[in-house]
Amino acid sequence: MKLLKSSLFVSVIYFFFNGCGTDNTVTVEEFSPQGEVANLTTFSIEFSENLAPADTLDKWLTEEFVKFELKFAC
Repeated sequence: MKLLKSSLFVSVIYFFFNGCGTDNTVTVEEFSPQGEVANLTTFSIEFSENLAPADTLDKWLTEEFVKFELKFAC
């Protein structure tokens, strides 16, 4: 019984760390414009992976596929 509990514990830990790997990381490949920009400027961002399914392109969605955090330089 003790061996079964130990095996189960090791399996859970393995699947936890395996599932939390960097395989689901999306990076920014290209970002424009650079530097200081005027108000109401359109940004263009190219990601390393698709963020939404192809059938949802050009449709208004309520799901949050990406979250941006602004950082201001002082």
